[in-house]
Amino acid sequence: NTMTRPPGVFSPDGTTLYCSGSDSVYAISTDGEIRWGYYTSKGYLNLMVDNSGYLYFHNPSDSVFTCLTSEGVVRWGNHLIDYDLVRIRSYNAPTMDYLGNLYYLAVNSGWEHGIVSLTNEGDYRWFWGESSPEAFGSDLISDKNNSIYFGYAVEDDLNVFSISSDGVSNWETTIDNIARYSDEPCIRSDSKMVLTMQNDWSNPIIVIN
Repeated sequence: NTMTRPPGVFSPDGTTLYCSGSDSVYAISTDGEIRWGYYTSKGYLNLMVDNSGYLYFHNPSDSVFTCLTSEGVVRWGNHLIDYDLVRIRSYNAPTMDYLGNLYYLAVNSGWEHGIVSLTNEGDYRWFWGESSPEAFGSDLISDKNNSIYFGYAVEDDLNVFSISSDGVSNWETTIDNIARYSDEPCIRSDSKMVLTMQNDWSNPIIVIN
């Protein structure tokens, strides 16, 4: 019962796999040895690791953002209320930019639905949001220019956004009469956004410049 649902992440040197089981986060060597475990009570968390080997995750069971060292020691831990938040959409994947900033889909105390950004030291940066709760339904991704991308579908319309690392809107677009949006966008090496769609008769792929 400790199989992971969100994918695991490797340490920068490729020698350790970090994964979230049913109630703990584990560090496993490439030889299959469990190096350490960190009890979380809640399982299957989205994990991120930076170039320094620090591991980041949000635990919905206690509403705490946690950063662990490569040895499994708590570097910092902050509660939602420290950032004026009431909820993290933990079923959508967060992302990290090349500067080490963290981004999560969140709801603030004013019940705006949007994106919260934190530094890798756990400091609050900004919140970018809208009032529509269905507006934020995809995983987050970041490109080499540290822009953040996400999208959502309302009925047959696809809405796609890009915001800068400073929380400023780069652009937004709506594609009418398109199939249901899949949750996992990606960015090509030329910074074009690729979206996979789902419907009853085909699975189209859309590329946005």
